[in-house]
Amino acid sequence: MRAIFSDVRFGIVALWRLFSLFAAAVAGSAQSLGPRLEILPPVSNDWVRLRSSSDLNTVITLQASSNLFDWQWVGTLHDGLFNYPDAVSPNFTRRFYRLWSNVRGATNDWKNQILFPDDPFRSSAAPSQDISWVKFAILLNDPVRVYYQDSAKFLFHYDFAVQRLGPFVGMDRAAFDAVSLHRANQQVVLGAILYPPLGYSVEYGIQFVGLDPYTPEQIVRWFDLVKATVYASDGAGVYYVPTFEQSVSALTNAEYLASRGVPVASTERWVALNDCYSPGWALGRLKYFPASEIDAAFADGRLRPEDILLTDGVPANTPVVAHPARDRRPPGFPCRGRGRGRRAGPGAEVRVARAEGAAADRVRAQTVLRRHQRVMQHGCTG
Repeated sequence: MRAIFSDVRFGIVALWRLFSLFAAAVAGSAQSLGPRLEILPPVSNDWVRLRSSSDLNTVITLQASSNLFDWQWVGTLHDGLFNYPDAVSPNFTRRFYRLWSNVRGATNDWKNQILFPDDPFRSSAAPSQDISWVKFAILLNDPVRVYYQDSAKFLFHYDFAVQRLGPFVGMDRAAFDAVSLHRANQQVVLGAILYPPLGYSVEYGIQFVGLDPYTPEQIVRWFDLVKATVYASDGAGVYYVPTFEQSVSALTNAEYLASRGVPVASTERWVALNDCYSPGWALGRLKYFPASEIDAAFADGRLRPEDILLTDGVPANTPVVAHPARDRRPPGFPCRGRGRGRRAGPGAEVRVARAEGAAADRVRAQTVLRRHQRVMQHGCTG
């Protein structure tokens, strides 16, 4: 282990190494030499940034202090610090930093910074023609860091939160939904970084999940924090890609958001052709209802659990159906939902397909997609 201290005083950055301390490995816990720490001047928000040399296959702990006696945790990183922001640094006139590293283990499946255009936490292990994502959480009682989950290991926000985030450990799903999806009594904000398909690696999207619309001021604050914790080595465009529930508010406030550095966009910018979110098959009668009518149709029996739903958007808490399918992609993926054979989308927990034309009887559903003289056939399962 190597300890390194740095000092920030009155807005002037001074960097020096006070000492290096080597500790013997503790039985059962192998430790590696820590990377070199460097402080960078603020770029935006007056947040000090920290950078370190690379230290592969390690988990790095960063701490800060104003007096060298009382230390507070700042972040947990993998393999190094890449211009990592200390979001509380503007509150201090003097700030020391130290870090150490340990060999990464199986339970080190979360961190406070990810990389773009590729990161091991992506839902898909390698870039592809599909959109992939890394899910995250922001605790509202400590809104200065972002918790990114290994999104191939933890398919849903809930699974990650109840195993790794202290306030929610052991919480049942209904209780977690109550403190994560509604603004009243909300304790955590959920979201996702959207990685575009191959060929669009110069930009990425940020989503925030919630059944109630967030204020533009909240979106700006969270967007800035998340953007600061995604390190893009060559720079990248960043867009706010609202979920279904957030889309109306986002479009209404698009001008204000853009003026604050939060451009609003849709996944349409990355999708040139029709696509199927989750290939497969399902049995059921195909029925179309606009997103705003889904709940009413399910309540009065026009939409039944064995039906295949075709819609123009997938709201949160979509009723259980054989399969939900969209006839065009709304500005963002669905927030949450329920379906037979659920698959975890970026903010979603339903399997979703996009289709412009479809035909189904009570046999295997085949969705036929036609656009630009291109024909593709998919069976879509829920």
